Amino acid sequence: MISKEEKIVLNLGKWLLLLLAFLILVFYFYNFYSTTVLTRESMAQFGDYFGGVLNPILGFATVSLLVWSIQVQLRELKLTRRELEQSTFANQKQAESLHKQVGLYEKKETLDSVKKELDMLNRRLNELLEIKMKIDKGGRLASFTLNEAFFNNSDDIKDQISSQLKQGLNASSSVLITLEKELELISNEFMFYFTKLVHLKEYEFSVVKLNRLVFQYRKIVEFGFLSVLQANYLAQYVSGLMSTLPDLKDEYLNKMKVESSSESNEIFNIINARQ
Repeated sequence: MISKEEKIVLNLGKWLLLLLAFLILVFYFYNFYSTTVLTRESMAQFGDYFGGVLNPILGFATVSLLVWSIQVQLRELKLTRRELEQSTFANQKQAESLHKQVGLYEKKETLDSVKKELDMLNRRLNELLEIKMKIDKGGRLASFTLNEAFFNNSDDIKDQISSQLKQGLNASSSVLITLEKELELISNEFMFYFTKLVHLKEYEFSVVKLNRLVFQYRKIVEFGFLSVLQANYLAQYVSGLMSTLPDLKDEYLNKMKVESSSESNEIFNIINARQ
């Protein structure tokens, strides 16, 4: 693109050439042309003079214009290249931004799905822990839920529940066996989804959810509702997960990490005491 200053110089050059041509004519007619009659000879002399003087000037002007036009084209080419580079850079940034947005959307979709599955598992676990069971207390049947039993400090209740689970002699034994299998299945699914959360770097959410879960499963192991093999597997998983998580910004969350590790150690202690 020609700038305003270049247009002014170009117009000025055209007028200078016209003025120069006019001055050459004036100079010729004033100094050399002595007759008012146009003859072939005088016209030939005039043509030689005009061509001989003006042609070099026009040739120089033509070369100058050619050089100038090449410079303009080179400058426009440079500007075009720069605009293309800027456009390419902007497109790359836009593509990176779109890719990042897609990644964030996919992460959100995955995270929402994992949270939904964890909520479903929590509901399943809570439903199991609210199942009514019966134990023999001094010749009469007493009804209770596992949640009630977990927060009951009576060793007699723990011993009776463990005894019924091992012997399978009363009406509740089939419920207890089914409960053990379901609790094992739920614990495996929990570990699967917590691993996904860690891969998504949702450390805070993982710590909060796992802290409550490992406390519940420590009680479950304490009452003997989980096999030794599965209890050991769960404790190893929790211990390993807590050790791999980075330090969190919130002090309370870091405290939860320590509590979860302590609960997993308690599960190891319970397992070792039974062996």
